[in-house]
Amino acid sequence: MTLSARRSRRPFDIWPGFVDALASLLLVIIFVLLVFALAQFFLSESLSGRDAALRALQGRMADLAEVLALERKTKDELSKEVGRLTVELQSSLALRRSLEEQLQALGGRAGQAEGGAGRREEAVGEREDRTCPAQSAACRDARAIAATRRGA
Repeated sequence: MTLSARRSRRPFDIWPGFVDALASLLLVIIFVLLVFALAQFFLSESLSGRDAALRALQGRMADLAEVLALERKTKDELSKEVGRLTVELQSSLALRRSLEEQLQALGGRAGQAEGGAGRREEAVGEREDRTCPAQSAACRDARAIAATRRGA
């Protein structure tokens, strides 16, 4: 009986269960805090990687903008050059047309002049044939040579 009397006199002790519950709760809180800390670390690493990639892309975009501006400037210069060359081509074509017209006019005059000169030479040749029959063959040969030289 002594054992049962002792147990009945002692009040119910809740401290060991309370300490166990608090220790378990503390372990759970530390575990959750560790999980959140790891999540925060990995998220910050991924965000810093994204920030670095974003800065690199912004730098590349700035470079591409500079290249685009340079290409636009080159395009404008080339467009001006094409316009200038077009105007020069049109003036050259107009000059060519006027020179061709002048050449045709001069060619017509030259044909008329050659026709008149040919008739004069024939008349002179006939006179020479009448005046010197012995030399007529030699004179004709000389005229033929002169005519071929003029034609060439």
